[in-house]
Amino acid sequence: MSGAASFAIVALCFISSQTVSAYNPVAFHANRGSPMKVIKGNQNKAHIVIYDDVKTNVGLAYNSAEGTFKCHEDGLYSFSWTSDVPKGKQFDTVFILKHKSSQHGAKITGNRASAIGVSDSVQSTKNVVVDMKKGDTAFIKSIPNAANVLHGDMNSFSSFSGFKIL
Repeated sequence: MSGAASFAIVALCFISSQTVSAYNPVAFHANRGSPMKVIKGNQNKAHIVIYDDVKTNVGLAYNSAEGTFKCHEDGLYSFSWTSDVPKGKQFDTVFILKHKSSQHGAKITGNRASAIGVSDSVQSTKNVVVDMKKGDTAFIKSIPNAANVLHGDMNSFSSFSGFKIL
C-alpha cells in the first residue's frame, strides 16, 4: 500500500471516530446610529460603546440595548470594530472579555482613532480572536481621558461585528 493511501485510511478512521456536533452559526453586525459624545465631566470614566443599528444578529447573541455580545456556546470567536472620529477629535477603545465567573472584564486589545492635528476625519479598525465559554460577555469600552466623539450616522462609519469561527 502506498504512503498516500495509508494516510487517507488513517485520516478517514480518525475522522469517523470523532463525535460531530451540530454547528450553530453565530454572527452579528451593528453600526453606531448617532454620534457618541463623552461629556467633559465624564471623560475620566470608561463607557461601553453601544452600537444600536443592528444589521445582522444570527443566533441573537448581540444585545443592542447594552452593547454586549453574550456567548451561548463554547468556541473560538472573531470580532472587529471600526471607530470613525471627526477632525480634531479622538476615541480610543478597548475590547473587553468578561468571563461569566468574573465581576470585571479583561482588556484584550485596544484601538486608537485620533484625528487630533489632522484636517479630516480618521477611521481605525481592530480585529481580535478569542476563546469564549458559554456565559462569557464581550464588548467595546472607551478609554478614560482618551475619548470624546465617536462618529455615528446613516453612513455607518463606526461599527462592531463578530462571528463564531468554530
